[in-house]
Amino acid sequence: MPASQKVNTMTFENAAGQTLVFTNTSEGESRVHFPVETLCERGDFLDKTVQTSGFNAQTIHYYYATPSQTYTLAIDIMPTNTGSYGSVSDTIYYESIAVWGQKILAPTRVGSLSVLTDERGNSTKISQSIRDNTNRFQTVADTTLNGRHIVNALVSANDGNQTLFVFYTKEKGIEAFTTETEVWTRQ
Repeated sequence: MPASQKVNTMTFENAAGQTLVFTNTSEGESRVHFPVETLCERGDFLDKTVQTSGFNAQTIHYYYATPSQTYTLAIDIMPTNTGSYGSVSDTIYYESIAVWGQKILAPTRVGSLSVLTDERGNSTKISQSIRDNTNRFQTVADTTLNGRHIVNALVSANDGNQTLFVFYTKEKGIEAFTTETEVWTRQ
């Protein structure tokens, strides 16, 4: 995640000069343990112990909201192991990022994007259905919103379900969000 995204507040402005200040209300960086190999099992059904080896991975969750909770934005970086853990070779480990936003005033608007960011050496094991379900974004190579130039933005997929479009870049994090009548750019 870009360092510029790890902030306590973000201010967005529209073309009329109005501002929205988002505060980080739930910041979390934690570790999750993925078992990748069963080393041994002892006991029976009621008194069974299993020893596994595995690795620890970091998860990240940032949740930003305006004071009235009218608008919210969030970022989640998630490791996933979709394989079994009978042996290390069964591991199918990858990381993805999801970014979403919502507006709860009528009319309600929501939008999200997600992208598989790191295959962790498992490119041959990751199925096409995992790729299709994880990579839910469109790329905007070059655009200007409210005078702000944005390059190589990942944007909410234009699949008919999105009514709020979040613009995210690898360098700066969330840079803007739009609806059919609103354009808000990060200051």
